Amino acid sequence: RDKGELNQVEMEIAGHTQKFPLEPAGQIDPLPYLPDVLARGVALRDLPGTASGTLGLVGGGALEFQLLNDPNPRPGSATLIGFGGSEDWQKMRPLRLALGETGAGSVAPEWNDAERVLTVFLPKAAQSVVPLSSYMMPDDLKLMGVWQWIREHIDTLSTQQTDGDFLKDGADVDRVAHILQRAVEGGHWMINPPRLLTMVHAVQQPIGRPEFCAITVQHQPYGDPSQYPFDETRNPSPEVLQTTPEKRPTAETELAAVTAWRRPRAVDAYLMGGLRVHAASTDKVDIFAEWTDPVDDPSKPRVAAEPNSEAHAAQVDEVPIRSLNEGFISVKEGSANQRAVAYFDRDHDLLCFVRKGDSLGNLLSPDMSVGSKEIWQDAAPRHHLNDTRHHRIWYHAVATTRFRDYFPPDQEGGFTRTSEPILVDVPASTRPNLPQIAYVVPTFGWQRQTETNLKRSVRFGGGLRVYLERPWFSSGEGEMLGVALYVLDGKPIDNEAWKSLVTQWGGDPIWKTDALFLTVPQLSNFAGHTALEEGVSLEAPAPGRVHVVGYPVAFDEISQLWYADLTINTNSLTYAPFVRLALARYQPHAIPDAKLSRVVTADFAQLTPSRAATVTVDPYHPRRLRVTVSGVAPTGPAPVIHGTQPNNPAKQPTVVSVTVQERTPGISTDLGWHDAAPGTAVVVDQTKATPPLPKLIRWSGTVEFPQAVEAGRYRLLIREHEYLSANHLAIDQPGSAGTQHPSNPGRLIYAEVMEIDAALIGGPPAPTGTTLED
Repeated sequence: RDKGELNQVEMEIAGHTQKFPLEPAGQIDPLPYLPDVLARGVALRDLPGTASGTLGLVGGGALEFQLLNDPNPRPGSATLIGFGGSEDWQKMRPLRLALGETGAGSVAPEWNDAERVLTVFLPKAAQSVVPLSSYMMPDDLKLMGVWQWIREHIDTLSTQQTDGDFLKDGADVDRVAHILQRAVEGGHWMINPPRLLTMVHAVQQPIGRPEFCAITVQHQPYGDPSQYPFDETRNPSPEVLQTTPEKRPTAETELAAVTAWRRPRAVDAYLMGGLRVHAASTDKVDIFAEWTDPVDDPSKPRVAAEPNSEAHAAQVDEVPIRSLNEGFISVKEGSANQRAVAYFDRDHDLLCFVRKGDSLGNLLSPDMSVGSKEIWQDAAPRHHLNDTRHHRIWYHAVATTRFRDYFPPDQEGGFTRTSEPILVDVPASTRPNLPQIAYVVPTFGWQRQTETNLKRSVRFGGGLRVYLERPWFSSGEGEMLGVALYVLDGKPIDNEAWKSLVTQWGGDPIWKTDALFLTVPQLSNFAGHTALEEGVSLEAPAPGRVHVVGYPVAFDEISQLWYADLTINTNSLTYAPFVRLALARYQPHAIPDAKLSRVVTADFAQLTPSRAATVTVDPYHPRRLRVTVSGVAPTGPAPVIHGTQPNNPAKQPTVVSVTVQERTPGISTDLGWHDAAPGTAVVVDQTKATPPLPKLIRWSGTVEFPQAVEAGRYRLLIREHEYLSANHLAIDQPGSAGTQHPSNPGRLIYAEVMEIDAALIGGPPAPTGTTLED
């Protein structure tokens, strides 16, 4: 028996074959070797599910834990189980230790006396280190030399130190008692040295999926809030991480669980927010990214049908969870490139991605004594993008189990769990490039209602289309054309300092018309924009800040140019004012001082006036049509009229004419229309001498057909020409037609057609295939 051994098996570990003791039976009875005569049983300390200050003993076949009857109990727990009740020390019976699964709660160990099995329960992913030793009877201690040395040392302390140092209030008043208690429990390492058992409830995958979430955090202001209490992002330090300011326009993901922060001109971004994980079962978390960037290569023709974007995917960073202790998590530890990637909040099982100067929690003061957690370094995953542009990126987290080595490498199902993706706007970190303006042309929009016997058409003026050279997207996705506007502060405008930086306007000196209400256009004068921002910084040196309205750009495949459509409302009765636009590339999703490029001024452009035309049928004369045209017009100077009424000045320098046109049968396009023969209809000008508002043109008249009209055969062509009296252009006014015809051509400023169809005059419908647009 002195040579007896446990059953041995060969196992391959890390490529090497080794022997290990492994008994196939549930019990070992009797032992193959001689036991230690003084080892009376097993002593296990701090088993999972046991309370501190307790002692577990087997009595009546069951394991019971009782609190130590001591005002100064030793910490932790002890579980003592004897090697059988036989008096023959050679026939002591061993026991088997087994692990059982339990839920999240704590379950005390259980003892099966018949099978001599001690079952310890561990939740999933739990680990516990338990000291294992034997214990001896108290009477056996006197056989141990170490015990004698301990006893002698305690005797010396008791006789030589009698000043009460061991009895201080609030201290661990009697450590000697703890030593004695552990000695009789087999827990003194000098008498019964332990072997450490590591109990593991391994899980193949982390428990639960990682989840991005918002955290409560107080961010340090970018700049000096005492100097700029209305906007703390002004003059931010280039050393601190920044994000898109929380003001219009707000990013769709501004209130997302995770936001991206950058330093000026940086090619990387840091993710701020939270990630819930089950740290006990997670060894590491990898952050991955997928995104698509718009591409505009000016060396190639841009075609809408072809892909004009580029897909990207990358591993962003790794967050290792080496321990469950609260604090910073770093990578590349011990090297010059060491950096923190997260702060682990143990109380909430939460990875906090934060920046230097933040305070976790809802406390403004980073006072550690009241529970706030001050962050003294940047601790966030870093995404190296290798550019400074704005991106919209989908991030997802992949958590890997802490227990991968406990399973075969080809285990079905894998060892990871993946979070739901989250969309993050990564702001641009540097200003966009200067825009290259090709040209600016006036535009207008139409609103027509022609389905009833009251036909109305409105042409909205005030539009400008700005054509831009390629390429675009210098600052990434979402780059707009921005219009820079002066910030009215009640002080006189320094035109010399601002003339190349802000949009300006003025009336056309040729015409007598209303003055513009404001000296410079403001935000309220621009419509149709998708972004608006106040107080945006300009590239230094600059005399101040500007307001910006942003317009999206579209691409014209024919001209191979980008363009943006602007709408300007002067809010005054000013005829055809001139506007000189101050334009810049505008990136709404950028850090505070990276939103606007340098400003460039466009050529002067003139705004087209709005016009409204109405055609209806006189209810008492079905062949008589009433026509009105209205809109802003100049009041002078007027041209001189020659003809039947020489030297009679015209009402105003713009003249409206109405012409009846007839369709050529068989031609459905505009080429099928021609002026109707004389006598087909009579156009009578009934405009009053004084319109309701002197600055509004109001032409009104009638078109009367002497005979019944076939629906769809005729249409009205309404035109307005502008005449420059400075060149003394003359207008003849023949009495037969009742209209004014220029002897010298003027500038056409308005044209519209109204079809005389069945909806207007009744009768049979127009021939198939013909429409007002045709």
